[in-house]
Amino acid sequence: MKRKRAVLAVVVFLGGISVFSSGVPGFPSDADCPSRVNVLVEPVELRVFREIQSFSATFVPESVPVITGQAGLVTDMKVSDGDRVSRGFILIMLNEGMEDEAADIRGELEKWKKTLWKQEHWKERNPAAEERSRRRIEELETQLKDFVPQLSKGHVTAPMAGIVELAVVPGTEVEEGDVVAKITNHRRKYARLDLPESDRTPFTPGRTIDLGAGYQAVVAENGDKGVVLMVEDPADRLGDDLKRFDLIRREENDAVVLPSGGILRDEMGPYVFVAEGRTARRADITVAAEADGNILVSRGLEAGDLLITHQVLSARSGEKTESLDCLAQGKRIRPMIIDPKTGFILRYKEEKE
Repeated sequence: MKRKRAVLAVVVFLGGISVFSSGVPGFPSDADCPSRVNVLVEPVELRVFREIQSFSATFVPESVPVITGQAGLVTDMKVSDGDRVSRGFILIMLNEGMEDEAADIRGELEKWKKTLWKQEHWKERNPAAEERSRRRIEELETQLKDFVPQLSKGHVTAPMAGIVELAVVPGTEVEEGDVVAKITNHRRKYARLDLPESDRTPFTPGRTIDLGAGYQAVVAENGDKGVVLMVEDPADRLGDDLKRFDLIRREENDAVVLPSGGILRDEMGPYVFVAEGRTARRADITVAAEADGNILVSRGLEAGDLLITHQVLSARSGEKTESLDCLAQGKRIRPMIIDPKTGFILRYKEEKE
């Protein structure tokens, strides 16, 4: 009988045929199998099932644009490129000294208006002189009109702490909403992950993620635009290299967990054999998830069921096989276990009914 099994194993290995199928030509027939099969059993115990998924991200310094809240002329710069500033620090002055210049224009305008009035009321009028006065008045009125949007002094402040990068110089005319600078904070970094919706589940806003080397990232955002992670880096040592980390995608406590290679499959679906007294019973199972070589069984097995894991070929020598091709529904069996102290195969002692 052992010689037949050895020959069969070689044929199966060379042919690449699953030894978990039964009723296939070339596999042990009823005549090849004993009337009662010695089997190893293992009580099903509830365990923790974890599905872990790996991710990677590149973190870049936080950067925000500095926008003007009014139109005007850049008249003074309080910082230079590369300066580090605190939040609220004044970066740029707008329209500084413009009121004095507007007052000078108004004074000159009044002077020319008086000159024109005198010219129009002289006994001997001079049309050419009057025309020059009118042109000058028009020029001054146009200048004053252009000054109206710039008469209000203003300043632009840093929206956050960081390093300044300027986009304007003194004399630049700006409109409301123009970008005049950029602030970069190298002590706070962000990473955006473009993930399908199915992979965004572990990223609960506020969740802390261990990046290693003492760095902790926080989920700042999880929405249609993707997942945003934030990490504080006071010493600016995180670097811009790719960071890899693992997250628990799914965790089930008190679950039935089996090794992926420990189940059988046929046209009916996945199943296992369990021992019920002295007979084998086929248990059709539902696989809810699979990860890291383990499967989560949601239906078909319960804690305490005696799962048949091997067929014992020789209890004396300890020879056994994972092939269960001699088992079938109702097959007579002799349940056995491995003694954890000695490693010997012994008969499984069950409680008397």
